[in-house]
Amino acid sequence: MNRPDVVVIGAGIIGLVSAYELLCANYHVAVIDPSPATGATFAAAGMLAPGAEYVVGEDENFHLQRSSVDRWRALSASLEVIAGSPVAIHDVGTLLVGWDQGDRAALRQIHDVATKAGIAVAPLRREDHPEKFRHLNERLTTGLYYPGESWIDPDEAVRLLQRGISSLGGVVLTARVEQLQETSDGVVLSTSEGETFARCALVATGAHAPLPGMTAINAVRPIRGVTVRCSGIERFGLPMVRAVVRGRPFYMVGRDNAHGVLGATAQEASGDAIEIGELRRLLGDALDVIPALEVASWTETRVGHRPVAPSGVPFFEHHPGGRWAWSSGHYRHGVTLAPLAGEWATTFVREVLS
Repeated sequence: MNRPDVVVIGAGIIGLVSAYELLCANYHVAVIDPSPATGATFAAAGMLAPGAEYVVGEDENFHLQRSSVDRWRALSASLEVIAGSPVAIHDVGTLLVGWDQGDRAALRQIHDVATKAGIAVAPLRREDHPEKFRHLNERLTTGLYYPGESWIDPDEAVRLLQRGISSLGGVVLTARVEQLQETSDGVVLSTSEGETFARCALVATGAHAPLPGMTAINAVRPIRGVTVRCSGIERFGLPMVRAVVRGRPFYMVGRDNAHGVLGATAQEASGDAIEIGELRRLLGDALDVIPALEVASWTETRVGHRPVAPSGVPFFEHHPGGRWAWSSGHYRHGVTLAPLAGEWATTFVREVLS
């Protein structure tokens, strides 16, 4: 392999989008990952929902996400040209409901906070919009509706990004990077398949710790999430459902052919084993909110580890004069922020190689 301009370490959604954008900017790029797109991206539901995701104190996060749908539209249009097909962006909005009296009180607070933050959200009544409440428990008669929010299928996005990277001449190596070393004019990577040289490196390894050889300021810890795939409940084209159930978050994204993705769980854990109690709570909340799931088919369970920085804010760490950068800390917003991370990567490489 000829010496690339950039080697991207990690082929989750952050690494793949970054590699694709760098190739579009006419840099020579190699991507290295022992098992591409099998981490947090694999488990993600693909929601682009900055407003519904807003949490008090996460103003910086929200600011970064505000234009995520527009950024994904631009990326999708680019992939249509390069990869032959766009990433489908499903503009369905988000419906947020509360299970009990305490949860509905929380929704009133959420509405007030969101309104003050300038987020587009409005109360919604079932009697006025029965279709948006399809399959939801009859006791759920009101909610909050966030227009302008969307979802993508991360599996589809990964396939198209891989195709686009290949079409633009990018190289994907299936290997494990064991060490990163800077030189006067680039980086040397020690991998399970030998050494790789590049003019600079972008580290996008998700919840994994920094590589040996990286003296990093930031840190991440893994938050394990579980999603359940099911079939038999038709909500395709209807709003993404979010709920507060006895204080716990739940969501369902209705996909085509009566498929759906259920979440959300969050455990401070690094292993792949799914705890029975964790799964029971998720499915119990799902059945409370959407009783029709009782007769749905369980098709798959996925586990991913999301990277969380101590600040709770994504970071792009590059030291002046250095030849590597670390893009991580996206937590539950990895898919949402991937196009922005690609912009940061392009700025970094342009600065280093100019």
